[in-house]
Amino acid sequence: MADSRLAEGMGLYSILSFEKPRDAAIHWATWMSKPLYSPVAGLRLGLNAAYTNARLTEDIPSLGGVSGDRLPSIPKWAASATADYTWRVFNEWSARVGGGLRYVGDTFSGLENTTGSYPQDSYSVFDLNADVSNDRWTVRLFIKNLTDKRVYTNLSALPNAATGEIMKI
Repeated sequence: MADSRLAEGMGLYSILSFEKPRDAAIHWATWMSKPLYSPVAGLRLGLNAAYTNARLTEDIPSLGGVSGDRLPSIPKWAASATADYTWRVFNEWSARVGGGLRYVGDTFSGLENTTGSYPQDSYSVFDLNADVSNDRWTVRLFIKNLTDKRVYTNLSALPNAATGEIMKI
C-alpha cells in the first residue's frame, strides 16, 4: 500500500511517500526546487534533498536480520546542488557551463546488525560540464568526480582460506 502526497508552495515541490513492503518499512521525503531557481537571466540554481528511513519491521532469522535494522545500501540522506549559466555566443549558437555537488549519506553493506555488515562512509563528489549548441547540434564536455574522490560502494570481508581470519574489508 502506498500513500504519496505532493505539496506545492513558495515555488518548491515537496514529495512525501510512504511504502509498506512485507517485512520492511520505508518512509521517505524528497524536497526539490521547482524545477530550478533563476535569480538572473541565464543563471539557474537547483537544490534537491532526500531523507529515507528504510528498516526491517520484523525479525528475519534466515538473513540474520532483526526488527529495526537499516536496509543495506540505502542512505538516510542524499542531496545535490546544481548551477548552470547560459549565454548567446554567436548567430544561433549558445554556450552553457555548469557544475553540481552530490552528497550520499552513510550506509551499511548488509542488514545493520548482521555478521559481515560494515558501515560505509558518506561521500560527496563535484561534477563540471560545458556545452555549445544550436537547434540542431550540441557539443558537450563533462567531468564527473572532479576531485577524484575514491568511494567503496559495497564492502565485504575477504577471509583467509586456511584460518578464516578476515584479512581485508
